[in-house]
Amino acid sequence: MTDEQRKIGIKYNIMQLLSTDIRNKRYNELQKIYESLNLRNNDKLVAKLSEERTLGALFTSIVYTDILFVIADYINDRQEIADLVDLLYAKRCPKIKKMFIDWETQYASMSAIKSVPKFKMTYTENYYLHFLFYRSDVFTEPDKVLKGFDYEEDRYMLNYSFYMTDKNTFDNAFIFCADEEEAREYLSNGGANRADKEFVLRSKFFDRYLLKRRSELADYLHIDENKLAEYIHNEMKSHSINGEMPSRSGIVGQIEIFTRDIIANQNGGTSWYNAMTTTGNEKWYGESVLYVPDVDGLIRNYFKSYVATRYIEQVMEKKQGFNKITLSKDCIPENYAIVYQTILCMYEMDVLYKMFALMQKQYYKDFSWEKITNQDIATRYEDIISDLEQTITDKENRIKSLIQKNSTLSLQITADNSKQTAPLVAENNKLLKVIEDKDSEIADLKRRLEYQELFISELNKPEVEEINNTYDLELLQSKRYLFAGHISDALPDLKYKFPNSIFMESETANISNIEVDAVVMLIKWMSHSMFYKVKATGALTNKKIIMCNTKNIDTVLQKMYNEIL
Repeated sequence: MTDEQRKIGIKYNIMQLLSTDIRNKRYNELQKIYESLNLRNNDKLVAKLSEERTLGALFTSIVYTDILFVIADYINDRQEIADLVDLLYAKRCPKIKKMFIDWETQYASMSAIKSVPKFKMTYTENYYLHFLFYRSDVFTEPDKVLKGFDYEEDRYMLNYSFYMTDKNTFDNAFIFCADEEEAREYLSNGGANRADKEFVLRSKFFDRYLLKRRSELADYLHIDENKLAEYIHNEMKSHSINGEMPSRSGIVGQIEIFTRDIIANQNGGTSWYNAMTTTGNEKWYGESVLYVPDVDGLIRNYFKSYVATRYIEQVMEKKQGFNKITLSKDCIPENYAIVYQTILCMYEMDVLYKMFALMQKQYYKDFSWEKITNQDIATRYEDIISDLEQTITDKENRIKSLIQKNSTLSLQITADNSKQTAPLVAENNKLLKVIEDKDSEIADLKRRLEYQELFISELNKPEVEEINNTYDLELLQSKRYLFAGHISDALPDLKYKFPNSIFMESETANISNIEVDAVVMLIKWMSHSMFYKVKATGALTNKKIIMCNTKNIDTVLQKMYNEIL
């Protein structure tokens, strides 16, 4: 199996693992993997709203699916994601993990698996097992070992389950055909040469058909064809001025009334509707969206749907063909009043969904796990601290095992002065070096844990705003500082007030040899990794550290003045 095939298989099974959890309303692993990306904001999540992807979840929980798609963008390039997935799901599926390790051991020594226990696997266990096979260096041809392992199916399902789109549903489905049999043969791909087929809704003949229908609709409205979109928008846009909308009669008034009733019945407000497409508000009144629907696109969609229903009736129900003459002669609306009224309703449907899209985009921007799961700060870091403590325990146990092995080797060296002594001494020294490294690693982990708890303690402190400001800005500016945190988001003015200072806005910033008089930490706008890096930097060991948890710049400057000067 090639590296590229393994990447595809790993990506597919990670996405299926997380997708299965989302369907079961379990988000623990999803949250940990997403946060491991260390994204500064939700911009990449918001961008998913404009991308084509398969939305398999209800719109009430689609944000989790889009979080999955953000993770998917990084899977191929960041090995640590697959490592974290393995760690998390090994805890969920310990039986699968143990069984797979046994299989690898057997296959590495005998090129075969002797015992394969039979038990019913859950979907999660099945996807995790396939994930392990794709990651394994031992199994080069998993399909010869695991029954049902099929890379080609996984490759197809990755696209089918996650990246096919709902758009253009009929564009590639309807062809000009002699009879119903030819149409069905194309759809089933049963021997049909798909490359030679001409699509009805993508053909130049449909473009001519559409132009003719637009001309007839314009004649009905007594306007020029090229002014259709402008005319419909001027008719349908909100005519409210400063929140007040005049009552209108006719079909336009009727649509406005039932649209407002729909919004109100779902606990919305008339002001929502007024704000969408109005252009008459004065500057002092509220906020307007000024949304202009793509009316030409709506007209095209109307006639696409009209032709689609005629195609289904002609080919699927009457078992007849559908050719260019059928399109031009048999797909003409009988009543353009109905056409016009329907397009007006489509306009309102577009506006209503735009309202939803705007709220969904804002929800994505404001999404945070603390809000959605009601996590307080302690709970937020509880699992991280638990994992660190477990890692420390595991490494301490490993050291005990190494010490015991070292003791046994020492006794063997003392008792044996033969030629085998030298290798044993070398092995003993190697083990001593491992123990030394492990001791250092444990000390580092304990230090991380100490800083983690200190970071949480600072986060939990309430904001205290200074009322009386006595600081001397010029005196403060005479010194050089390291400001740590997302300064551009929290307090961008600091960059202008202290141009000679250093600003650490990401974990990757190099601060190893910097010279400053003090460090200012914006606790609520920095990650634990940034906090730890500052605390662990030797050049800053003896520097005064000022911790601030407010966005009030005067309070920050006053605290700097109090603690430094």
